[in-house]
Amino acid sequence: MAVTINAAQQKAALDSASSDLKFLLSREGVSDLNQAKLYHIGVNNISLFVTFVTDEADLRDVLKINLELDPAARLGDRIQVAAITCAHQTARIRREKLSEVEAELQSRQWQKPLPKSDFLAMRVAYESKHWRLEDKMIPGKDYMERKLEDLESGEWRAEPLSEVVSKDELEPDVLTPVWDPSGKLTVKKQSSSVPLPANPEELRRRIHLLGTGLIMLGLRHTNRVELQKINPGDFHKYLDYLLGDHCYNMVAKSAEGYTIAAPPWALIIAYEHALRKKAVQYLNEGSSTCFVEALQRAVADPVVKERYFTTPLALSASRARQDPKGQDTSTSKDRFIKDRHGKGRKGKGKWSKGGGKGSAKGADKTPEGKPICFRWNSPHQGCRNKKCRFQHVCGLCFSKSHPTFQCQGKNKAPDTNGLAA
Repeated sequence: MAVTINAAQQKAALDSASSDLKFLLSREGVSDLNQAKLYHIGVNNISLFVTFVTDEADLRDVLKINLELDPAARLGDRIQVAAITCAHQTARIRREKLSEVEAELQSRQWQKPLPKSDFLAMRVAYESKHWRLEDKMIPGKDYMERKLEDLESGEWRAEPLSEVVSKDELEPDVLTPVWDPSGKLTVKKQSSSVPLPANPEELRRRIHLLGTGLIMLGLRHTNRVELQKINPGDFHKYLDYLLGDHCYNMVAKSAEGYTIAAPPWALIIAYEHALRKKAVQYLNEGSSTCFVEALQRAVADPVVKERYFTTPLALSASRARQDPKGQDTSTSKDRFIKDRHGKGRKGKGKWSKGGGKGSAKGADKTPEGKPICFRWNSPHQGCRNKKCRFQHVCGLCFSKSHPTFQCQGKNKAPDTNGLAA
């Protein structure tokens, strides 16, 4: 039967076709109406266009019967048949070469390139269903190629967040010499990478890039159940868990209300990676069929949290302070600030001075032999006792105007340890 479509069906058909097929047919001069008829019956990509007919004679019969293009009746139809035939021959040669390249890459165990048309089609599908994406929020082509390799092999991998790169973070192609399985020395394109997230905002961006990539793959490969039922809200909830009161904001406070300990940032990054590793383990062993379901199971797994978050956090919090000649002489608050922000404070009042009782510097008594208040001199405690029986003076210069950790080192009195000079 001849294919007949209205204006709305023609527009929908033109939107459904792959960009490379539309470019090929347009370049050869095929009209929009004849293109739309082909797309309407399901021939909307290069592979289908090559294989839906057996040979050139079969193609002409299909065009005559289904598209009503009779080269013997009208000159315009003859031109359209010639244009479609030329496009079919070009597509067949291109597909054969692409198959050879893919076979070569697979034999060398190299990563297969993602066609630009497929990458664009996945982006368009995402934006039509959700919202437009900026370049910094679009997963890079290298990253999508690695995820497609996981999809094809069926062995999912929890990549580190340093591999989750965006489109505008792709590095120029750098070729690296490698040995292939046959023993030949060849070159291979080096993958792009970025530093691990150093703060919550960078973590949000990497997780959103990761989620966007999985959603794009699911929209392209609708037959893969692992990638279905995924939406951006699932990764918002995941981030709320990681950066909420159960992980990053889980802090310990003193009786006075001061924050004295919190999970170090490196532990948050390690725990996040452990969660995704557990999720892909569920996928690979078949106990979960969907990535979102597997990730939710990993978050709810008490063993994962105990092994990769709770226990390391408890061990780091209870670690004893080492000898001054050892590797770690900082106070608990020093370690807290350094772990949360990646560096300690510098400048006036640095906490390495007079960090509390047992500090490497500072006297415990005044030159008159009166005991000095360590709480008043401690940066993370502070003395609130109005009737304190200890002296509120600096342990270095014995000034009443500032505590030990704010002492600038000027006019220091000798450390007499309570003995009068």
